[in-house]
Amino acid sequence: MTNGRASVGNAAQLCSGPSAEGAVIADRQIACTMCGARHSEAAWGDLVLSQRIDAEEIGRLVRGWPEARWIEVRACHCGHLIAARRSAAASP
Repeated sequence: MTNGRASVGNAAQLCSGPSAEGAVIADRQIACTMCGARHSEAAWGDLVLSQRIDAEEIGRLVRGWPEARWIEVRACHCGHLIAARRSAAASP
């Protein structure tokens, strides 16, 4: 990982627990699968960024991945890493 970025292959190793991706709640909150904490869009941005995997890198492995979409991995307050798909429309 360099400059807060890591390869797609490392994302699954970094995100452990029942689900590699945080559960998205109906009102656009992201839940930690370890402790159950729910993070709103605003609170998500306040969590420590562990890594960001850009669309170009994901696109090498996933056919048709949108250019304006990436994956962010952030640390919950409990320390568990949560991965979430992000897009320009969802970003502050």
